[in-house]
Amino acid sequence: MASIGDSAALVAAAAVGVAVGAACCPKPTIAPKPKLKLVYFAGPGKAEGTRLACAYAGLELEDYRFSDRAEFMKMKESGELTYGQVPVLFVDGQQVNQSSSIIRVVGKLGGLYWTTS
Repeated sequence: MASIGDSAALVAAAAVGVAVGAACCPKPTIAPKPKLKLVYFAGPGKAEGTRLACAYAGLELEDYRFSDRAEFMKMKESGELTYGQVPVLFVDGQQVNQSSSIIRVVGKLGGLYWTTS
């Protein structure tokens, strides 16, 4: 069982971690109308939600689709894809990986989140 002193130490350690993280990894700034480029295969797959969200939000999206597997492998082996996988969304040249993260970014950029206040 943790004591009150242990809890205070954990809170202090977490605060230091947040402060250090904020200092070394500044949040990227995004233009009001960023240039969006989605990279994926020709089929709908994991990128279709992003395409639909962009269309619904009225965001301009360059929808780049690989012509064949060789083109994907070339991009993967060159290191252009951070994790070697797609879909990838480029927001003003910065990579966003993982379809769930991509959808969150598009939702925030397109004003698709609502609040109760």
